[in-house]
Amino acid sequence: MEWAAVGAQDLSTPYGISKSWSAPTAATNFTVQWRNTLYLVTYSIIHSVNMLILHIDDFADYDFKTVYEYLMDQEESSFEIIIPKENVPDKDDQFFLFLDYYLAAFAGEKLSEVANTFSYYVPSVSEVSHFSFQVEVSDREKLADVLYFIVRGYYDPGDVGEEFSFYERAAQFHQKAWETFEAACWGLVQIAAEYMT
Repeated sequence: MEWAAVGAQDLSTPYGISKSWSAPTAATNFTVQWRNTLYLVTYSIIHSVNMLILHIDDFADYDFKTVYEYLMDQEESSFEIIIPKENVPDKDDQFFLFLDYYLAAFAGEKLSEVANTFSYYVPSVSEVSHFSFQVEVSDREKLADVLYFIVRGYYDPGDVGEEFSFYERAAQFHQKAWETFEAACWGLVQIAAEYMT
């Protein structure tokens, strides 16, 4: 089945993000401009609504207040959170492949805890790609908390303002996941285990 691209609208925000797309169908092509970089994306929609794409690396320098204000300014309740995956088997140590999937599984778990609707994308181990988590939320404040926690965990893992570091919390999550065989992103948990050295 082919999906036709739909009409677009331009919506800008004071945070340097402009998006140009509308998604009344199940899939569409659209472009997203973030900090003067255009991305062309083919996308599947959870509930045929507008979905805002958030690349965590674009939030690396944001403080909590800025993340919170940005999310509160949005009309959307559906988001796609993108986490980069840069390691591949031929070029990188197995530990880094493990770490990519290990941390993404934990990030996905945290996102699923605040989502009404949740889905995720498992990228190929052999390609430089990204992890994608699609969430629909009713409480953007909780999403702001989780998004900031994830961003700090990836870009400043020793400083998440908690008793345990991001990596320690990820370890606790994985231990519990294997004890209970329950995780929102079980596919990522399993791939992480395959590359554990």
